[in-house]
Amino acid sequence: MSSRTSLPCLQPRVAATEVVATWSELARCPYIRETKTIIHPGEVNKIREVADCPDVVVTHTDAPELYVWNTATQPNMTKEKGKEWGQSVADAKLIGHEKDAQFPLATCKTAPLVASGGEDKLLLLWDLRDVQDSLLAKWDKDAEHKTTVIEQRQKLKGHRKTVEDLVFQPNSTTSLASVGDDAQVLLWDTTSGNSPIAAIEKAHGSCDVHTVDWNGHREHLIVTGAADGSLKVWDRRKLPASGTDAAGAVHVYNYHTEAIMRVEWHPTEAAVFASGGEDHLVVIWNIDRAQQAAGSKSASRDAPPEVLFKHVGHRAGKVVDFQWCPDSPWTMMSVSDNTTEGPEGEGSSSKSGGGTLQVWRISDLLYRPEDEVVAELEAHREWILTGREAPKVTRKPRQPKQDKEAAAAASGAAAPAAVAPAAPAEVAVKAPEQPAPAAAAAQAPQQEVNPEQEQQQQLEQQQQQQG
Repeated sequence: MSSRTSLPCLQPRVAATEVVATWSELARCPYIRETKTIIHPGEVNKIREVADCPDVVVTHTDAPELYVWNTATQPNMTKEKGKEWGQSVADAKLIGHEKDAQFPLATCKTAPLVASGGEDKLLLLWDLRDVQDSLLAKWDKDAEHKTTVIEQRQKLKGHRKTVEDLVFQPNSTTSLASVGDDAQVLLWDTTSGNSPIAAIEKAHGSCDVHTVDWNGHREHLIVTGAADGSLKVWDRRKLPASGTDAAGAVHVYNYHTEAIMRVEWHPTEAAVFASGGEDHLVVIWNIDRAQQAAGSKSASRDAPPEVLFKHVGHRAGKVVDFQWCPDSPWTMMSVSDNTTEGPEGEGSSSKSGGGTLQVWRISDLLYRPEDEVVAELEAHREWILTGREAPKVTRKPRQPKQDKEAAAAASGAAAPAAVAPAAPAEVAVKAPEQPAPAAAAAQAPQQEVNPEQEQQQQLEQQQQQQG
């Protein structure tokens, strides 16, 4: 059974306190609403949307066939009390695999093309436009309701064991990459025939290679993940003719402790990709961060400098799939399979059923430039260190000199001025026994007195004393 859900847009740095405080990976989120239920024939192992048709999806199950669904036109299945679920009928069925094809599924971003791999060691390609022109389409007579059956357009051979994953090159309808249990990474050009054009033997040693993705901005880069938890970033321009595993890998990471199940490049950031695996982690990597973190004090000793973030919300099971949100590039949806045994050493052998879907967003404080983030956090230093808001200090804005003089004139204060020389007129001088106050004397400007005036003043003082 699969559900079509609606997720309202949440503002960055916004989270309900109640949700954070009582969060559980097994709880239902109030922000995700179920809008339609489709009953799938068998379990859903993988689901991918079709380019330019967001309502059309393709699904993988434990069978050789793939199913195509138009979620906009499919009826909403409901269960009446006391009755079993009804069965949804797919809009189209893709056939051609000779054995089960459980997980390897890819859709092209520039055309309605579908590629799949399976236990038959084959890669099959379909074009959904065949439904319209009926070149390779027919009706399924066994179905209760009519379902279009589409045969493959091309069959690619090259893997020696089960195909584990495949991907179209972004902006291309003819180039693909695939990986498998034969430890190979194969590159394909469908216009050159049905055989691979390049191969990397023992890409991760003798381990099965589980997953692959192609960079949409630096299209010479491919990332792969293996059963031993290792990750490798390959440069197609440096792939050797001999196909050895050492050359061509420009980055090698061994941070995951268990098998890698999924890798995907970021939709807008050329150096960023994510990886998820059986260790319950989704790790976000920035391959350019090694040089940036060389002189940084914030580099962690517990993780490689390329690790930007790790999501640990899937505590109940292994991460089997995830996908970046194209409309909110730092938002991700991840899924875990929770049908695992209880923790070892705790005396628990119970199993938790089903799976968990989580939607989460990385804080912009983690991927923005470090100096920019530090400058923003500096304003909240007191709260970060002590949990208390810093007292607000009101500072008067600095005034220009002209504004200060105008304010002083308005309040009646004398503006400072240069000392003017004394005029050659008579100057009244007070007697010595009545000195001026110190404050007045300090404020009064000193005046120059010439010798003739000084002599005249002394004669007048003598005459006053004799009289």
